[in-house]
Amino acid sequence: MKTSEKVSNSELFEAFPREYPQGLDNLADGDDWEANEETARYLHRKWEDITGEDLGACYNIALLFNPPGFHYFFPAFIRQTQEYPEENDLLIDSLIRMLGKNDPLETTGKAIELLHQLGEDDNKELMEVFNTSLETFDLEGMRKWELERWDLFTLSQWVLIKKWLQWIEEYRKPELEQDDDMLTELYSAYEYVDEQIARLRT
Repeated sequence: MKTSEKVSNSELFEAFPREYPQGLDNLADGDDWEANEETARYLHRKWEDITGEDLGACYNIALLFNPPGFHYFFPAFIRQTQEYPEENDLLIDSLIRMLGKNDPLETTGKAIELLHQLGEDDNKELMEVFNTSLETFDLEGMRKWELERWDLFTLSQWVLIKKWLQWIEEYRKPELEQDDDMLTELYSAYEYVDEQIARLRT
């Protein structure tokens, strides 16, 4: 069986711009203090200089970037999750979920169901948080937010994202064989990536 290869530095350099984008003086959207604080450390830095330690400092950093920042630093996500997959395990999960078509409301509903099983009295505060999320969640807005990011990617970049997914699949094979939910999320990501590749090839 052929071993999946990592996405190489030369492939990333060819497919993604290396120079920091002119005029990109803010990497977060709006007045979210966490997003502004966490993304500030990336301002005016080349993606190739970003380390696994940088990314590991905030596992959900991919969710905090605005669309131009997310797109520019994506090759850093690919490179560092390949070099340091254990340290960036949560980032890998985050990216796969962003690529997939999983309904956040369904995920939140599963969390509430699990809390019921564990005992409502012991998890009352968490139950209130999740129930509030269900009542106020803007699903249409969330999908629009995701599309604004993925719409920036080119065909050659999507091809590399698929190659990265194939490497992740092989790296995580023992876990995937034991976790149906993880496998479903990965296949959902594959499906979305293949749709983008097909769309851009037509």
